[in-house]
Amino acid sequence: MVICASTYQKIMNSYPIVPPENGGIIGGMNGVVNAYYHDNTEQDQSCAVYLPNIVVLNQKITSWSQSGIDFMGIIHSHPTTQIDLSSSDIDYITHIMANVPYNINYLYFPIAIPNNMLYSYIALRCDSGIQIKSDEIKIIQF
Repeated sequence: MVICASTYQKIMNSYPIVPPENGGIIGGMNGVVNAYYHDNTEQDQSCAVYLPNIVVLNQKITSWSQSGIDFMGIIHSHPTTQIDLSSSDIDYITHIMANVPYNINYLYFPIAIPNNMLYSYIALRCDSGIQIKSDEIKIIQF
């Protein structure tokens, strides 16, 4: 995932004190992530899963599209000890990839660790279905 330094910083500033399982969406142009929208929907802290506000996020994706920004993925936070995708994350990613337009060949699913780091995962369409793997983050000045 190639991401603008300012967008990376905006993401990291969104997760310094929030509890795990908060999130948002990322977007960009020409394969570079340069947009981030934090989902401010109050999360049910009794369940360890990010439940996005689909209506609000889809409105933002539409707004971005009208400005030339492509939807590039969904980000959420995890506890500091969990940098890997959970089985629920993998199920959700598979569901999303099965339901986005078929011309979308890949999406990113970064995990933000509050006050720490961003770990990127990419879901790719391939002949055998969906492949999900860890992805290097390249931060660029834009």
